[in-house]
Amino acid sequence: AECPLRKHTSPSGYCRGKKSVKPKADESALRCSGDRSLPAGRHGSASSRVPDSMRISIAVDAMGGDHGPPVTVAAAIRFLEETPDASVILVGREADIRKVLGTLRSSATERISVRAATEVVEMCEGPASALRGKKDSSMRVAINLVKAGDAQACVSAGNTGALMAISRFVLKT
Repeated sequence: AECPLRKHTSPSGYCRGKKSVKPKADESALRCSGDRSLPAGRHGSASSRVPDSMRISIAVDAMGGDHGPPVTVAAAIRFLEETPDASVILVGREADIRKVLGTLRSSATERISVRAATEVVEMCEGPASALRGKKDSSMRVAINLVKAGDAQACVSAGNTGALMAISRFVLKT
């Protein structure tokens, strides 16, 4: 049977759990939902080297969450140990971040950089006040890195409302 949504046909020819016609070679780029596999070489060993030009960079609001840098920095390092083609920019109070980095031992720290920010958006803070009043917050600096092209994504475990407000304002989305 013909798949009504041709672009949702998996590489093996299945659409919505049923065998469909074999997808044409020129339509392979349109397939999306059926194929859950990653491209070959996407997750190699931790020792594999990826050129900096192909490395994805993620800005992490290191001050976010209930526990701040001790949790976010450790999570960033664990992510880097599992993802050799990524780098992380930790954003926040530099002294706090470097203190935590000094206690952790990993070869992945070579792919971490730190960007200083003097302010922190608190969990109880309103999105409007964070947007207007904290222009040097770790959250805002991390979003600015995405806008400038220094990072391809931003992650924060902090105030979600503030993150959305700042993101929409800075990135114009």
